[in-house]
Amino acid sequence: MRYIALLDSNRPIENPLMVVRVDDGREEAYVPGCGWEQCDPLCRTWFINVAITEEQALALLPNLEPTGPLEDRDPERSELRMYAHEGYHEDTYYYAIETDEYPFDNPLTVLRRHWLTDREMHYTTELRWERGSVEGRRARISTADADKVKDIVAMRVSGDATHRYYVITNPFEPDVDNPALIARERIGWGSEYHEHYNGGWIGSNAIYSVGNGFVNGELTPVKAERAARLVQSWTPRPEGTRVRYFACFDGRDAPRLLVRVREESGGLRVAEYRPEDGGWYLGDMGSYRRDYDLVEISEEAGAGWASGLRRYQRGQA
Repeated sequence: MRYIALLDSNRPIENPLMVVRVDDGREEAYVPGCGWEQCDPLCRTWFINVAITEEQALALLPNLEPTGPLEDRDPERSELRMYAHEGYHEDTYYYAIETDEYPFDNPLTVLRRHWLTDREMHYTTELRWERGSVEGRRARISTADADKVKDIVAMRVSGDATHRYYVITNPFEPDVDNPALIARERIGWGSEYHEHYNGGWIGSNAIYSVGNGFVNGELTPVKAERAARLVQSWTPRPEGTRVRYFACFDGRDAPRLLVRVREESGGLRVAEYRPEDGGWYLGDMGSYRRDYDLVEISEEAGAGWASGLRRYQRGQA
């Protein structure tokens, strides 16, 4: 038997709108003066669900008040739609997805619904949001609890109750079985700590840098068992930043660009030299590899290339 408090608006848990109990798929709501009765299925979809213990539920029952007409509390009613359009009311709701195998306290996943447009997205085992719905019982939850469900999904994927693991690949090291870096994220409710492996686990910003696109690379989640096997066979890379230079030639073997690549955090920080002002500007290694023939050159040769490109630029002017 599971007990759930249902909240609306900013109502505190100490004063819930309703208390519901769930047993083998049957949902009952406590009605003051009447006792337990079958619950309207809309209630758990409309109102925020918070798991409580049986002891907490029994303590709340004597103070419950009649709910009144439920249609007056529809979270998508017309006046709230108007307020949401004007920015005075939330326009996105979150739902835990329950199934027979995954009850409310360990849901299958979380669904995000932008109710003004009916657009829905669900959180996948790839640990990202994807457009579309997912089958299961919807139980509305708070934004904070939606983040907790995402952590539950991540822990389920990794097989580790304390960490989720990733491999980081880049255009130079694309093999997920021999990645540029192995990283992990310690999970805590509301706090995270990132590390990467290099003969031991050390503090790192690799997950943040790659995940947010600050360096070119791919972040792929892996299970804890696979990460453990990779750690045993993986050759640690030198610490620090390695800088490489590449000359880019077009299809007629004419020199076109000078590219600088800093290898850091398992990814690549790529920059293109602009002779018109002598500056380095953010670039994309995938595009360069696709559009040009790349030849790695030394730092000294790179300086010579930069000088030659400047002279060529002045000659064209």
